[in-house]
Amino acid sequence: MTTSMTRHVTAIFLCAALLSACTQERASTVRPDPCRDALDRAAVAREIPQQIALLDSALVICRDVDAFSEGLRLHPGAIAVAPATFIQRRCEDPPDATVARSLICQSVVPPVDTAPGDNAVKVYVGRTLDGRSVELRSDQVRFTDGRPAGIVEVVNVSTRQGCEGLAALYAQWIPMVGLEDRGDELSVYAQHTVNLMQSLGCDPPRDPDQEDEPEDANAEEE
Repeated sequence: MTTSMTRHVTAIFLCAALLSACTQERASTVRPDPCRDALDRAAVAREIPQQIALLDSALVICRDVDAFSEGLRLHPGAIAVAPATFIQRRCEDPPDATVARSLICQSVVPPVDTAPGDNAVKVYVGRTLDGRSVELRSDQVRFTDGRPAGIVEVVNVSTRQGCEGLAALYAQWIPMVGLEDRGDELSVYAQHTVNLMQSLGCDPPRDPDQEDEPEDANAEEE
């Protein structure tokens, strides 16, 4: 082999070695994105409770609303509502303190108000079925983990039983919404149930009296 050919072959090997080194260096600098990974897994989850658990993990892991929303935009139709709507509703009804304290939830939901003193009174502002904003206070309503117990129950049922459980819970509460002493409280719980059902893509709940209307109408016609 001539000297020129030797130099040519050597140059080729050097270029190949340098290219391989650069490629490996670039590959090693690509870091995994836990936020994107959680959202990717949530998008392909087959069971609703599993998908909710993965989305909750993403709420905790993702650095901000934009990162969470951008990850979900890569999976159109993965959830039934817009990412911003899901975040707002989920952070209003967090399943546990970890989600409630996440950077995302803290950025979109103000903390529950408390009155000064040793026996601080927690105040939760909720919306009723007829669109009114009402206060639920811990000295009047039972609270669990800083939230009204009924709100916590809605979240737990959605995670464990999905749409069927939420529909049953709504049917349980709706007849008592007219009660004078607890009507507004139960109306808030019922409205939160509706919100979660919409977030999960469930069929809209029907009031018991609405289900009987078609039969009454047919009876009158006969």
